[in-house]
Amino acid sequence: MGVVPIKNRGQLWQLSTVLKFSLMGWLILIVMISIDFGDWFLQLHQVVFTNHDWIFSPRADQIINLLPVKFFLRFTLIWGGITSLLIGSLIGLANQQTKQLFRQLRTHPTNNGGDQRNNNDPNDN
Repeated sequence: MGVVPIKNRGQLWQLSTVLKFSLMGWLILIVMISIDFGDWFLQLHQVVFTNHDWIFSPRADQIINLLPVKFFLRFTLIWGGITSLLIGSLIGLANQQTKQLFRQLRTHPTNNGGDQRNNNDPNDN
C-alpha cells in the first residue's frame, strides 16, 4: 500500500500551525524582497549564475530594455501573492478539518461524557 497524502487521510489539521508560521514568514520575505528589489535581484543572479552569463549590455542586448527590473518586481509580487493565497487556502482547509474533528469528538457516542449539552434544552446546539 502506497503512502497516502496527509490531505486525503483528513489529517491536514496537523499542519495548521506550521502553515500559519510559513505564511507569516513568506509574507515577511516578500515584503523584504520588494523593499530593496534591485539589490536582491542582482544578488540572486550572482548566486544562481556564477559564470556571469546573465550580465547584458543595454546597448547590445535589447532584452534589458524589453524586460526592466520593474517587470520582474511585478512578477515576483504576483507570484508571491498567488503562493500566499495557496498557503492561505491550505490553512483554511486545515481549520475546516479541525472543526470537523472537534464536532465528531463532541457528538461521538463513545466520548464518555465529553458532550456536555443537555438534550432537553432547545438552546443547546
